[in-house]
Amino acid sequence: MANFPRTESDVYVLSQKVKAGLESSSEIFPAPPVAPADMDQLLEALNTAQAAVNTARAAAEAATEAKLAAMEALAAATKKNIRYAENTVDFEDEKLKLIGWAARRPKTKPDLPGQPLGLVARHCPDGGVELCWDSPVNGSKPLCYRVDRQARGQTKWEIVATSVEKSIVIEAQPQNISTQWQVVAINRAGQSMPSNVAVS
Repeated sequence: MANFPRTESDVYVLSQKVKAGLESSSEIFPAPPVAPADMDQLLEALNTAQAAVNTARAAAEAATEAKLAAMEALAAATKKNIRYAENTVDFEDEKLKLIGWAARRPKTKPDLPGQPLGLVARHCPDGGVELCWDSPVNGSKPLCYRVDRQARGQTKWEIVATSVEKSIVIEAQPQNISTQWQVVAINRAGQSMPSNVAVS
């Protein structure tokens, strides 16, 4: 047994086939409960209703486009008046509030990042050194970290690498030489105090 179609287009096509079959085979189907002529009227009613839907949809799309264009024009006009008001009162906040606006907030410079914590140095089997540390607990968020190295007995720190992570492997380090390490957090405001010193 065939299944009745689910989509509107398939129902429409099947209805046309049923009507045509009843008309061409009236000797076999002499008294259908809905006559082919009545089905013709129902099909025509559906065509008329669908045409009305299509017209309404087109009108709705046109109305939506018109509304968007009107909104863009209104927004552009409002922005022009706001710029005019800002320039007229030299961005004075109290006067801009009269038109429901406010002065631009001054850009605030971020604080320095806090000191990186818990720096640990571990030797790697291939001769490198792995450094791990924790994020600062105060200050602004770091953008990256700078890794400094100092040979034992020296006074000058050497910049070795930068990292956006809280760990890094420094490869091919001299063996049997004591080396000190420190990490500095960096952001747009500047750099933090160095971390604790780790020795490898």
